[in-house]
Amino acid sequence: MQNKLEFVTNWFGGLNVGATPAFVNNQLTGKQLLHCLRISDSEFIISDGSDALIEALFDVKEDVKELGLRILVDDKDAQLPSGEFERFTDMYEHRFPAPIPRELGRDQFKSTDPWSIIFTSGTTGLPKAAGLTHWSTMKMNTTKLMLGMKPGDVAYSGLPLYHAYASQLGIAGSIHAGGTIAIADKFSASNYWKEVFECNAKYIHYIGEMMRYVVESPESPYDKAHGVRVAAGSQLRYDVWPKLTKRFGDFWVYEIYGSTEGNVQFANILNDEATIIRHSPFIRAISGTELIKFDPIEEKILRNEKGFAIRADYDEPGLLVGAIRDDLPFEGYYNDDGKTEEKILRNLFKEGDVFFDTGDLLKKDKEYKLTFSDRVGDTYRWKGENVSTLEVANTIGESCEFVHEANVYGIKIPWAEGACGAAALTLKSGKGELTASGEKLFERMTKTMPAYQRPMFIRVQPEIEMTGTFKFRKVELVKEGYDVSKFEEGVSSYFYSRQEKSFVPLTMEMVRRIDSGELKF
Repeated sequence: MQNKLEFVTNWFGGLNVGATPAFVNNQLTGKQLLHCLRISDSEFIISDGSDALIEALFDVKEDVKELGLRILVDDKDAQLPSGEFERFTDMYEHRFPAPIPRELGRDQFKSTDPWSIIFTSGTTGLPKAAGLTHWSTMKMNTTKLMLGMKPGDVAYSGLPLYHAYASQLGIAGSIHAGGTIAIADKFSASNYWKEVFECNAKYIHYIGEMMRYVVESPESPYDKAHGVRVAAGSQLRYDVWPKLTKRFGDFWVYEIYGSTEGNVQFANILNDEATIIRHSPFIRAISGTELIKFDPIEEKILRNEKGFAIRADYDEPGLLVGAIRDDLPFEGYYNDDGKTEEKILRNLFKEGDVFFDTGDLLKKDKEYKLTFSDRVGDTYRWKGENVSTLEVANTIGESCEFVHEANVYGIKIPWAEGACGAAALTLKSGKGELTASGEKLFERMTKTMPAYQRPMFIRVQPEIEMTGTFKFRKVELVKEGYDVSKFEEGVSSYFYSRQEKSFVPLTMEMVRRIDSGELKF
């Protein structure tokens, strides 16, 4: 379901009768959609009447029928394409004439039962289902109270409601604080501050690349006309952070670190710029978290002679892990014991201890400021050096004013160890080719990056594939590598040529020479 009032009424109405909702990304189709429906153990699919969602469900209706699911369309005017689709609004007349007794609905729940099932973004494969318990949701709901939200205050969200920050922090958190939540139909960078102003919001929510789009939008009279006090969200890029507050006002950026399923949650309570939290010994103890030495290329924890993990040094990227304790439980993935076990680390510091693997590399300085470094699996090794995809992408964004987006990844070369850098770009001009920018891009990368960091391959695309929560997808890019025969129409590709001092068009003949080892770099 898209961002509609019916999303909320079906969610709360379901809970009232003892049903747990599973929030499925409304952009999924085919295999990914069926995967989410299958592992959620659902009995009904409730959809709005939009053409895109009806079409996505129609394409898999036979599989849905085999799963024993009924498709209910909550739209009295939508055209139903086949007999597998039922009009949910026609069932309203059969509703209970009186309030449902608590013993038949809400009293069935325990605090450890799922309040809702949220799916991970699926950046590395099929989405995984995380069951947010009633207890964990109650803890999340108190965030708005901590931020000073009072009855009558308004929060604005342009996030999709299937995301935890929109549904749990946004809707449930605002209601818990006695406030109001204003929900946009969909995110719009150009209308963002206008809508914030019109609903008189004091709180806004963000995720991923969202705020970068807002910062890059044209100036408007609403840029500082709003009354926002707090921006709460996650994964704000560090190069965007100062631009955001400088242009739109000195509000509190309440950056939150954590995953839907994990037991590690941090927040920027001191309002430090470009910082997740001050990871002091006190915070480390109460959160049960540690940064440990990790080899990002071999993707393994480094251990001492006794076989135990080693704490990372200051300014050294380390794997963030969180102790699994009674007060810090890891509920695991819904209906997937195998994936749950993959996230559990044992015997890190002593025999019998158990930790949650965040899959993130972070580092802290001597002032205990904790910052994000990279995702495990995104760092690659080239010419004997470890390369952070995030660092390279940030450098491209800061030094190349003509680049709109940069998605950096590593690809295998047959005759070389490690992985070579590559980047998928979109240009601010909207063009699908580098043309005159090839020399400029070569010059900027040569000046701002050491040789081992420079992407040797560039592909310019009309757009970069993202998840519904504004995260770049890299899986298909890595699979395609530099083989231009696999690229979609509209993608132009280039090679870093020292001889030409420019990025030159990548041809199949060059691909053949690279494969054979004739062309080395």
